Amino acid sequence: PAVAASPHGAGVTLSALVASPSGGQRAKRVRKRRPDDNTGVKFEDNQGGNRRDERVVAAVGSRGSADDDPDADLNMRVGYAEDVINAGLAVRNSNIPYIDPDRVAVLGRSMGGGVVYQALAIAPGVFDAAITYASVSSDPVDNFNRWQRERYEIGNRILKAYGEPKRNPELWARMSSRNYFDRVTEPVLAFHGTNDRTCDIEWARETQQALEEAGVDARLVEYKGADHYFYGPWDDSIRQVGAFLRKHLA
Repeated sequence: PAVAASPHGAGVTLSALVASPSGGQRAKRVRKRRPDDNTGVKFEDNQGGNRRDERVVAAVGSRGSADDDPDADLNMRVGYAEDVINAGLAVRNSNIPYIDPDRVAVLGRSMGGGVVYQALAIAPGVFDAAITYASVSSDPVDNFNRWQRERYEIGNRILKAYGEPKRNPELWARMSSRNYFDRVTEPVLAFHGTNDRTCDIEWARETQQALEEAGVDARLVEYKGADHYFYGPWDDSIRQVGAFLRKHLA
């Protein structure tokens, strides 16, 4: 299986780190095939080899992830979701011999969890399974009120573009991945700590309820007393991730 994260969009070449369970790490180049090619990017094996590892992890940074990118906030991270989708398609189209393109999962933590939910709703079927850790809310109103409203410049730009959530609820609802969960085809495993002071546990519960109501095969694992960083339950969560992937990527 391959767990993929987000390359850039059209015309940009990036370096990504691809790690194998045995500790070997290989640098890959990720390239958009053509500016008008919506099938995404391409992974190229720069070092050759015919290794077939049990699991390969590919991690590539999202556009602007290292910078304070106000456009990413204004666009509700939809560009990040596009990058994650392109990464999944890149793995699907890969000819690297030790990657199985038919068994692909995606994992996102915190903001990345919200991006995963967006990607699943926008492009169902790109991935075979999804995992989130301590995710932000699947409702952009929660995220706006928590992080952006008090940031004067970006908060004002967002309000100017979309209006107050209470005054323009239909538009804000259309930006919520939660309202498109009926499109999701992948099983979802979510982890969240009950003492998470960054991303409220109620957000995870509401997301889980919405997934279940949409008929998604979804499970939320709550760790009592755990905070945003999962220091205590990390090992247990990894064991559960392994079982989840063995079940759904068999």
